[in-house]
Amino acid sequence: MRHRKSLVFLGFILLAAAVFLRSQPNMTMMVKRGLVLSANPTSIPAGQSVSVTFTAQVMGAVAQQVQLLRAGPDGTTVVVGTFQATGKTGYTLQMPVGLKTAGTLTFAARAIIPGVAIRASPDLASNKVLVSVVQAPPPPAVRILGAALNPKGIVQGQAANISVEASLSTRAPLQVILRRSDTNATLATLSPAQSNEAYTMMAAAYAIYTGTFSMVAQDAGVIPMQIVVAGPNISAVTADLALSVAPAPPAQTGTQAGAGNRSFSRFGLSFAIPAGWQVNQDIYDSGGPIALDNFASNFGQTSDGRLCCGGVLPVNGATIDVTVESTNGQDVPSFARNELRGAENTAFDQVRMPAIAATRARYDNTFTPSLRYSNQAVYLGQGSLVYKFYLSYRAGDARAADFTNAFQGLLNSVQFTTGQQ
Repeated sequence: MRHRKSLVFLGFILLAAAVFLRSQPNMTMMVKRGLVLSANPTSIPAGQSVSVTFTAQVMGAVAQQVQLLRAGPDGTTVVVGTFQATGKTGYTLQMPVGLKTAGTLTFAARAIIPGVAIRASPDLASNKVLVSVVQAPPPPAVRILGAALNPKGIVQGQAANISVEASLSTRAPLQVILRRSDTNATLATLSPAQSNEAYTMMAAAYAIYTGTFSMVAQDAGVIPMQIVVAGPNISAVTADLALSVAPAPPAQTGTQAGAGNRSFSRFGLSFAIPAGWQVNQDIYDSGGPIALDNFASNFGQTSDGRLCCGGVLPVNGATIDVTVESTNGQDVPSFARNELRGAENTAFDQVRMPAIAATRARYDNTFTPSLRYSNQAVYLGQGSLVYKFYLSYRAGDARAADFTNAFQGLLNSVQFTTGQQ
């Protein structure tokens, strides 16, 4: 009987203890107290403010408050935020995080327990979170490989259609414009050029942008221009160009064109057209150079019949181009050397055409291992202007001697029709 009373008393004591412990939420048994912190993401780019979500899990206790701490430069910790409860033991906090330069940010959490303050042990990796701040990769490098106007010069007071082309080092979509450097006025918006087989072969590693615009220059001189390339996540790049404006020619009261010569009043000269060669009248009428070839301008055409992409010269084909621009105060030999800077196998000498001294250059242009042009250029000074005569054909062409003879015959027939000597 006495033994039974002892058992009843012991049971009463255990029941009372259980009721007491149940009424004390911060004295949970059999669960080790702890605090686990995590973050997402744990790597962010430098120089940006990125929203990071921190998650805290309290174990073995009910927290009154959970704080986010960050280690300061001097090793101390500061409270940078307070978590919001998402359940009995879960907490979240979303806040912007960032550094101007690369580095590491160290975070920890602290749970405030009624009557007791605990902090996640630094010895536990899960209780300390490192957010890496990495240097963002540099913007993609964009280079303007080349840029050109065609024609490079126009005549004062005369309307001219001008084409512009720019070669870029990337095929990424970009915004490309041509503007005047002196006024920042946009002259043309360039678009990616359509390609054909030959064009793709020559430009596989880069992109070509082209555009056109019309202009009437009221004053002679040089108009400074600039190609501007911009796009997302890249720094704008530019390339300088210049359009020469020759003085308007005086009334044609001077020497008349020689017998058999064809007169080109916009340039103030005449010359004989070599047998088998034709003038591309469309180019001349649109304000371009005097362009001749011996293959009826059959560079290759698009499906709708347009000339495509400044196509490749055919075998046994050659071109002669004549244009004029300001010397910009340079003597003719210096002008020629500056213009052909970067050309291959360049050689210069002096010639007469027919009674005026001129500078002649021979040079090559290589486009692919199987495509190379041989060229001749003759520069003839007339006051502040320089008249330029170009011959181009495929290197090694069997008809090279014929092309050279035709070019020399044209040069020998040149006459100025504006009284210039």
